[in-house]
Amino acid sequence: MKEGDVDKRGLNTNPKKINNENVVEHVESFHPTISHYRREHAPNVRYLSSDITVRAMYSNYCETHCTDQEKPISYEYYRKIVKDRNISFAKLSHEECELCQKFLIHNTSPKL
Repeated sequence: MKEGDVDKRGLNTNPKKINNENVVEHVESFHPTISHYRREHAPNVRYLSSDITVRAMYSNYCETHCTDQEKPISYEYYRKIVKDRNISFAKLSHEECELCQKFLIHNTSPKL
């Protein structure tokens, strides 16, 4: 290397690096929300309905975003993005406040 030459190593972008903006935008398109009843116990967690799965979300992403120009991402990478966004899936039975749950536990009258 000649004196006065500038070292140009590391200036090129990594060709394997994935732009996750499309993935984050797709995950957010399902509109995860903060649960009214769980806010006290897990204030930073956002929830999706339990009838949606990460596998279904990933399949939808592949159908809509994976083209010849865009390199497809793996299921594990998609799942990691969902986890990093602090998104969980709520079951409807746990979606009741503690007072409602207590009432249903003590309500022993037969249902008609």
